[in-house]
Amino acid sequence: DQWKAEIAKVNPHVTLIGPETYYMSGGKRNPGVTSMKFNTYFMTASNHADGKSPPVISNHNAVGDFDGFDKWYSEFALPLEAARQKLAPQSECVLNEVVLGVNDWCDTGHKVESCPNWQDSASQGRAANRKTLSWNHDATTYAYNFARLSELGYLYVSSDQLVGGPWPDNYPSVSSLDWQTGEPNAKYWTVRLLAAVFGKRSRQLVQANVSATGTGADASSSAHAMGFVQDGQKGILVLSKAADPTVFSVPFAAGWEGTLLEGVGAEPGFTPPRAVHMRGQTEIRVGA
Repeated sequence: DQWKAEIAKVNPHVTLIGPETYYMSGGKRNPGVTSMKFNTYFMTASNHADGKSPPVISNHNAVGDFDGFDKWYSEFALPLEAARQKLAPQSECVLNEVVLGVNDWCDTGHKVESCPNWQDSASQGRAANRKTLSWNHDATTYAYNFARLSELGYLYVSSDQLVGGPWPDNYPSVSSLDWQTGEPNAKYWTVRLLAAVFGKRSRQLVQANVSATGTGADASSSAHAMGFVQDGQKGILVLSKAADPTVFSVPFAAGWEGTLLEGVGAEPGFTPPRAVHMRGQTEIRVGA
């Protein structure tokens, strides 16, 4: 409320968002419960000087992987949405940062060693690991956040962060660019693809069923699909959670065009997306 009053003196048109809590389940102080209590207090109109609920409810998550998201979704996102509908139905929800991180972010050459702490001056000059699939994993986990939270009508879902690097920079493990060459990795391409397709345009979500087969044990449960209708066109976003190549069967997609981002080649995290055309096909093979 104090910030709103002061900022309005300079620019009354700025939309403030919050409360920007960072949810983690468990722990001695049970921050998950604390975070929910803070959010419900924050969105209650009577707790604000102007008697209005904030227009945008914003938070972070740190889910780690697909299973981590599912746990966060059931423990926090769904209860938060129920509270919003009851306490602040005019407010919109956003996820301001999907916090992920690549443990093997650095190029160790032929040495068998872990990446140093990026805050240590010994990390200075380290190059990005361009051979790992970890960038692809985090990119797909982010896209999974986007797809699932679209079902709840989230206004936007943001990825962490555009560029980082070793000491004296900031968090190379979450960078969307190679901090030495400026080349985009899979995290960047995923955000760019989603922004290019969806942007600010309205869309209707529809149920879409796909099946997946592959060499890995997780192939049968690797497929996630989000169907949509936008600008009079039908589309589908398909994600592979698998660590192995996967074949998707999309029975209604013969003749469709699209864009494919996959973990292939010697530098899978830095392989740009490619155009695809389902010429009479209903199956498409993707890399990890």
